[in-house]
Amino acid sequence: GRARELPGRRRLPEAGTSRLDLPADRFWDHPVDVERQEDGTFGFALGDGAQVLVTPVGDVAPGMLLHRDKMHPVTLHKGATTGPAHPQHPVDPVPWTATEGTVELHLEHTLQGELIAPETPTRTIVLLMGGRDSDRDHTTQGHKPLLVLADTLAGLGVASLRLDPPGVGASAPLDPVHGDMTWSLWSLQLSGIVEQLRESGDWDDVYLMGIGDGAMSALMTAARAREQVSGVVLLSPPALPRAVIEAEQMRRLLVQRGASADAAAAVVDARQEFIRLALERVNDDALRQAARAWLTALAELTGGVAPGDAAVELQLQGVKDPAKLRDLAEEPRRYLPRITAPVLAIWGRLDEQLDTEAHKAITVAAVQRLGGTIEAHVVERATATLGPAPAPGRRNVRRTFLPETLAIIKDWMTIESWIAPAAEGASP
Repeated sequence: GRARELPGRRRLPEAGTSRLDLPADRFWDHPVDVERQEDGTFGFALGDGAQVLVTPVGDVAPGMLLHRDKMHPVTLHKGATTGPAHPQHPVDPVPWTATEGTVELHLEHTLQGELIAPETPTRTIVLLMGGRDSDRDHTTQGHKPLLVLADTLAGLGVASLRLDPPGVGASAPLDPVHGDMTWSLWSLQLSGIVEQLRESGDWDDVYLMGIGDGAMSALMTAARAREQVSGVVLLSPPALPRAVIEAEQMRRLLVQRGASADAAAAVVDARQEFIRLALERVNDDALRQAARAWLTALAELTGGVAPGDAAVELQLQGVKDPAKLRDLAEEPRRYLPRITAPVLAIWGRLDEQLDTEAHKAITVAAVQRLGGTIEAHVVERATATLGPAPAPGRRNVRRTFLPETLAIIKDWMTIESWIAPAAEGASP
């Protein structure tokens, strides 16, 4: 198929890599509480239950960021300055119109969102999903992957709807009377939105498309909405519970940083025991003991400082949220076989699931178990980045969509049949 060039059409600017300044007294708008140790190691709290432990080596300080139940590698650079910003926002004129509006949930709650309608629309709409805790654009370090995707779809004649979940962006928080917004409850609300789109009479086809945690929301919603969904696009979807994925991420990270396989496994096992006890809701004293055990194992392996009471309490805070704790154990394989619509799944070899071939095999088997259809791809880089990350970490990964990823989506959705013939002499 050929896409016709629209007069004055311009694309969203490409996303650039980002760096983050660390002022002396503020970090992410949270106060920094620095604790310096005699061995040169120091740490600071970031608020929201986060803690950084680093060891200065010259002008850099590598270490770990501990945030609730997750661990991430960090490297601080002395005197580093922030590079130029590359915001991702529409640059007029664009080949679509954006309409701000509201959507009603079954819970008698209203969400804010944006409908993007192309200049030459089809009767197809895509409900785009990011993380349940992220805004309508799935904004990550200033990059807006779902806005980029919505812009791309609009250029092909496909409308899209992006929503701010409850308590995120322009949407008000959910009334506490409804309980915690788990993945299960969120997918129930999304299935109601699919029903509204169908009943409006404006659309012949409703597709779901999600990335990362949004892919989990999409597959659970498709399992509920079933025949009302025309197709499901899963970008970097999880095939295993988050707790299992994060354990594997931690093990590989520790090995990349020089730990032996046995030593890394010991730390991961200690953390998994802590998560297991949290899921079983044992008493706080037992949880504190398990938290101290895994933090001590991590400190001994990385040469860090033995955990104090404050670090242990931060770990307890991280597993006190019932919704997030239940989500750690949510099993994608429960929902994948119940999807009746065709499924497209795409992973990148640099995606956070790490063993993408394994996730692909598990997902394909789960969808096909009850006769579902799926097309699965693994791209050489990451699903949502412009270039490979240098080993051993994933630094400078830019969250936007690869042309290869978009081409796969376009072919699978047969978008070619929706596009008007190109003007004579136009390039393909």
